[in-house]
Amino acid sequence: MTYEVSFGRILLMPTVNVFLASQEHQELLMTHCDGLKELLARELSCDERELQPNEISVRVIRTVSRKGMLADVELDITAAAYHERVTRQDNICSLVSAWFRNIAGIEVKTWLALSELGHSMT
Repeated sequence: MTYEVSFGRILLMPTVNVFLASQEHQELLMTHCDGLKELLARELSCDERELQPNEISVRVIRTVSRKGMLADVELDITAAAYHERVTRQDNICSLVSAWFRNIAGIEVKTWLALSELGHSMT
């Protein structure tokens, strides 16, 4: 599979949607957003693609209430389905959840959706 992008760079940026209901959790996440990006860059890097933290988009989405959520904080990560990521996907989710749980002391659930994806940078 070949991807062509202007300037010769392959741009397959992972995105992270963080769902939370608490202002306190939002402030905590914003304090540690760079750390989350560093963790994800390290864990999602593979032989086929090395990521830098600035290539990961983190979006914080406040919910009206926690009702209907499975945890205090839920992370939906979307990234390209490189083979190494596919084989490690459960481990990556566990590491991300544990990282945030250790910082905040709250229940965290993480999902990693690996797929073919397209995007526009214009």
